[in-house]
Amino acid sequence: MRYNDVRPTLKTGDLLAWTHDGIESWHDFEVQLVRVGTRSEFTHVGVAFVFAQRVFVIEAVGTGVRIFPLSRLLPFYLVRKPKPLGEVAIEYAFQHIGVEYESKLAMVLAFITGESLANNKRLQCCELTRAIYDADDDPLDCEDKPTSVVRVAMETWGPLEWVAP
Repeated sequence: MRYNDVRPTLKTGDLLAWTHDGIESWHDFEVQLVRVGTRSEFTHVGVAFVFAQRVFVIEAVGTGVRIFPLSRLLPFYLVRKPKPLGEVAIEYAFQHIGVEYESKLAMVLAFITGESLANNKRLQCCELTRAIYDADDDPLDCEDKPTSVVRVAMETWGPLEWVAP
């Protein structure tokens, strides 16, 4: 599906996911390292946020937790949440804007060693996304890996859709 066709149907709370194949920069190399290290088909997840007829993603990235225009992150995958996020979950998400991002190296090392990163004050994309859904009493019970989050969302809410520019 094309973004312009899907955009009017998106709602706050829909799960967004990305995959990444090429290596053209240092960032691409880091993303591939995480992807291989976590054995994840998807490299990133976030939550749709619709406001003032604009669509954003709430996500944890290298600069920290942010709200960013979804139209600047095409293409992506979509799993539609049956009901929009409630106010408690939205408030939770906004309280975390600006929180530091977990380092990619720490994530890969944690995967290798089995050490949990859940008790530090930094967030990674899966951790933030799952916590937002937890705050909405709609938990995705899975590992903090993008592919795990996407698979459980598909089992719980419905099919995965590809959204092209």
